[in-house]
Amino acid sequence: MKENLKPEFDEAVKAKESGDLSRARQILLQLHRSDPGSTAILAVLGHTCFKLNLLDEALEFFRKATLLTPHSEAASLGLFHSLWKADRTDEAFDEMRRFLSEYESEEYTRLLADLKKPQISRH
Repeated sequence: MKENLKPEFDEAVKAKESGDLSRARQILLQLHRSDPGSTAILAVLGHTCFKLNLLDEALEFFRKATLLTPHSEAASLGLFHSLWKADRTDEAFDEMRRFLSEYESEEYTRLLADLKKPQISRH
């Protein structure tokens, strides 16, 4: 991230953490226009859009982040969860496989273990 954008990025993160997701998104969109190659901005923007249930936007930003930084576990997990929530499970598993073919991930390992557990019916 460009150094001169750090104060605005910090402001966006604070807005996000305080629950002002719309404000955080607006700041992050401006930052993204100023520095489209920043994985940090893309990842936080993707997570903010995910929290706002703007899945198409979240997917776009997480996908860009994984292309720029394929080894970013946070970006990969963000893309996985966004695809999963959008009922695009095949694509979600494709992303998981892509990441795990090159890198280790305790979080993906935990997710796989959770998915293998039998679901308990609450009837």
